[in-house]
Amino acid sequence: LKYKTAQNLCIFPQNSDEAINKAAKILNCEDNLEKKFVFKKSYEAAKKFPFPTPTTVHDALRDYCDLEGILKKSQLKNLSAFSKDSTTSEYLLSLSRMQSSEDFQKLVAQRKTLLDLIEEYNLEIPLEDYFLIASRIQARYFTISSSPLEHPKNIHLTAVIFSEEINGEKRTGLCSQYLERIYRSNYDENRTEATPSTSPVIKAVYRYSTFSLPPKISIPMILIGPGTGIAPFIGYLQERSVLKKNNPDKTFGEIRLFFGCRYEKRDYIYRDELKGFVEEGVLTKLVSAFSRDQEQKVYVQDKLKENAEEIYDLIINKNAYVYLCGTLQMGKQIKETLGAIISTASQNMIEGEQYVQEMEGKKRYIKELWGQL
Repeated sequence: LKYKTAQNLCIFPQNSDEAINKAAKILNCEDNLEKKFVFKKSYEAAKKFPFPTPTTVHDALRDYCDLEGILKKSQLKNLSAFSKDSTTSEYLLSLSRMQSSEDFQKLVAQRKTLLDLIEEYNLEIPLEDYFLIASRIQARYFTISSSPLEHPKNIHLTAVIFSEEINGEKRTGLCSQYLERIYRSNYDENRTEATPSTSPVIKAVYRYSTFSLPPKISIPMILIGPGTGIAPFIGYLQERSVLKKNNPDKTFGEIRLFFGCRYEKRDYIYRDELKGFVEEGVLTKLVSAFSRDQEQKVYVQDKLKENAEEIYDLIINKNAYVYLCGTLQMGKQIKETLGAIISTASQNMIEGEQYVQEMEGKKRYIKELWGQL
């Protein structure tokens, strides 16, 4: 198995049997799940069919249709054609118009799905039309949280199980529940690795990320990774651990890690591993921020400010590389914080924001962010 530390693995998740059976009941195709089909029409002449056929109804529902995906206005417009009631048809059509944004957003806030509306309004929609209208399952990208030097035969991922209760029904993120199902069906407390006979088959694609280690092992690193953003840095620390053991005479740069989560007791992932890296001398300093453990919220950017003198010295005097993994919103705040630290510590002799921008251009400030601002 060939891979590099902190690169990406793209996972193609599948719907659960429970979700497939629920969809089949709503779409009135419970007796046709193993039946193969091919597409015969498309809503847009220039548009290709949404997924390859022939395939079975079951596999289409499992692999291609986002059964619990967020509604789109275009779907409502297409869906309106399948109501025998003119009032319902006009209502669905009106929701797809620009002026009905507020009403449409209410449906989105309620996490209504395409299948929810088909069931709620008793719509009779042919399977082919549903497949053409439904959103496609999108691949999920994960930054690899292991090093091939430490784990040459397997790849580690870090994921959070996201779930929420909607109208009395528990709904879990598609990919997180997919990975959890695979884990629970193939591993137990006494077995940490699946045997060849039990190893699940996962559709995945390896992809290079923006992360790359400094050109010299003597260059210091500042790692900033709240929550699952710590994933690539676990791989970095594993790699550094192996390199230090194999090269005891070489000088390695300092590594400081800023980690954050809500609650220390509940959310502190990799606690034992990080403690081990500190004791081993791989991790020079570990700084943690637990935002909900006290009345006043504390975030990683606050911890950066508390360590401003060290941060400035590492970046300006020791040419440290800064690595950031997390949400776009957090990334924006971290960049502003670093800029402010540099400006203040230099007594405005250096324009901090511009300096961080230049670091990014020189690939000394490397980030991998996700979500929305």
